[in-house]
Amino acid sequence: MSRLLLRFRRVTSGGGYIPEVDGVRCVAILMVIAQHLHERVLRRFSGNHEEVEASWGHHLLSQGGMGVLIFFALSGFILYQLLSRPLLQGQALNWKAYFWRRVTRLEPPYIVITTGILLFVTLSGYQSGGKLLGKGGQPVLASFAATITYTHTLIFGRPPSFNPPGWSLETEVQFYLLAPLLALALLRLPRPWWRFGATVAIIAAWPTVVHSLTDESFQQRFPTTILKFLPDFLAGVLVCEWMRATSPFPRWLSVGADLLALVSLAKLTHLLHFRLHLWPGLEEPLLLTLILLAAFRGYFIKSLLSQPAVATLGGMCYTIYLVHVPTLELVATGTVRLFPRLNYWSLLGVEALIGVPMVMAVSAVAFLLVEQPCMRKNWPSELRDAIRRRLGAGKSPA
Repeated sequence: MSRLLLRFRRVTSGGGYIPEVDGVRCVAILMVIAQHLHERVLRRFSGNHEEVEASWGHHLLSQGGMGVLIFFALSGFILYQLLSRPLLQGQALNWKAYFWRRVTRLEPPYIVITTGILLFVTLSGYQSGGKLLGKGGQPVLASFAATITYTHTLIFGRPPSFNPPGWSLETEVQFYLLAPLLALALLRLPRPWWRFGATVAIIAAWPTVVHSLTDESFQQRFPTTILKFLPDFLAGVLVCEWMRATSPFPRWLSVGADLLALVSLAKLTHLLHFRLHLWPGLEEPLLLTLILLAAFRGYFIKSLLSQPAVATLGGMCYTIYLVHVPTLELVATGTVRLFPRLNYWSLLGVEALIGVPMVMAVSAVAFLLVEQPCMRKNWPSELRDAIRRRLGAGKSPA
């Protein structure tokens, strides 16, 4: 079993591996899958929707989108740590290496998998969200071009109809472009707590900044840009500077961090209803900060997230995120036709038993064939050398 998990483990470019990072990714992707599974079954369910929507289960599953916010905060932590480490050592920021790594690490799997999904959608007549691409949805080629250039929501004002989760990847790219400038600005302050305070100030001022720069129609037209979600990314910056400013927690404080994280997750997903009397815009980043802090400094949560099976699944989250919605759509269409008389929760259970393993199987194949090879930092030069050797071996001697 350990050998199998090792086969699917994420390859890190720096050589160091922090399993709890992938553990957080595992929690986030499972939350997202749960919501999308629920949405796809409910959309096709022919029974009483009002009864389902009034249930506690519907409320719980509808909060899975909060997993995207956890992804945003984790991205803020990872990118800020990556960028700030050389700056703190007095080195210059290597802009070329920063952007080239993005191009070689994430773009090939994104383009290959997105192209595969598009081909499946167009050739099979598959529907997503009740709209067939090119028949009530966006034009096929225009939608595809906007998707792979991360401009779909900016151009069309809505996510791609054939793979809606693509909107969050566009927001991630916007932060990726902003992160170096943010790091350069914050690292002008010499102490971690000063940078922590400056980040809190940015978060607190951000709603006012956005309101002054944009009007209501702009915010309605572009509801998923970095203008809305920057504070969630900055939660990761807060965690990074907090950890730099403090020593590892003693056990009692680590357990306290675990409890705070559980309460924060319940509050973030609206399972607990109490009011935090904070400056407007601070609540969500604070909750995300406490959740991430427990992942790295907690006692039980850190141990759980570091488990090999949890971390391995989280390491595949990028591929899972790309393929899970089309896969669940396909399975949901079949299960509703096969079991038309089941009540909603039984139907959801059947969909989960079939759909989730199907998502994992498709993701495993795509991960091994497409994403994992791109995790090796030098894969472009290795591929180039392999092609040269193959061409050289194919030449006949003069």
